[in-house]
Amino acid sequence: MFTWKLWRALQTPPADHPLFYFVCHTKPLRLQGFITRLAPAGLTALLVAFAIGIWYAPRLIMPVLFNPTFAAITGLLLFTGTIYGLVWATSISEIIIRLRGEGKYDLLVLSPATPLRINWAICTGFLYRNQSFRRISQQRARITQVLIMLITILAIPLLLGFVADNDRYMTEVFSTLISIIALTTLLHLDHIQSAVIGTLIGLNVPLLTHRSADSRLLAGGTFLIFQIASYLALWVLGFVLLPDLHDHLHIPLAVQQVSLPISRVLVFFFSREIIILCLWHGLTNLLHERPTEIDLLASYPTGGASVLDLAAARPPRDRQV
Repeated sequence: MFTWKLWRALQTPPADHPLFYFVCHTKPLRLQGFITRLAPAGLTALLVAFAIGIWYAPRLIMPVLFNPTFAAITGLLLFTGTIYGLVWATSISEIIIRLRGEGKYDLLVLSPATPLRINWAICTGFLYRNQSFRRISQQRARITQVLIMLITILAIPLLLGFVADNDRYMTEVFSTLISIIALTTLLHLDHIQSAVIGTLIGLNVPLLTHRSADSRLLAGGTFLIFQIASYLALWVLGFVLLPDLHDHLHIPLAVQQVSLPISRVLVFFFSREIIILCLWHGLTNLLHERPTEIDLLASYPTGGASVLDLAAARPPRDRQV
């Protein structure tokens, strides 16, 4: 699977590469520091605002809380990888174009390293600048831990229903448990695949345009189109067509409660896997590289030093890339 190979490549960047070190230790972009704190700060502010609203004006706030449109927009902004994936796509493309405008990029591609490795060192250096990649991954891990805790709590009444031999109660609890497991998996996949898609778009766009303004527009627009397309595919296939297909085949309700959440996860994963596969092959074609280079990126040697050790070896300088 290309998703896992590229995700491993992001987790094991060329930390001993001078270009990675150079980009990683340049002055962080304000937008990059802002994005790593947006989700926790936004979630906290949202909870405080609604707590105050419920206390003073419950009749106005409660309908908003249970509005599906509001829930969808809030979840899209705070719990998916849309925001930071968008920032990474636009910022990576802008950095490469800026280096090209300064004449540095043309000198770099003359080095023994292949153009793909040069671009990969630039983009991973940006991701690990100011530990942004690590912070966002930790935030997503905390959300997953909360959901796993909820799954564990729900497992207790499931066992009680089994002991009491209450089939109807067990079916309802088991259905809820499966749905939460599917949601946890979807959030984890969304984090991984949004990061990979944003990175690949950021690498592709500078090869198609040489203007900074055009690159931001093209990278941001392309990323949003792919994100929305994958969410729409999940909705249409997973929540409209698959239930109708199950009903048409007269599949028992108990089986549907298990098969539908699993099918939705698979639809989401493979729709994005296709996007990632197309972006990777597009990148290798533009750089005249072999698609099998992905195996070399995913097994890059770090020379015995961890990414965090090398990234923290020197304080950030006052220059900005």
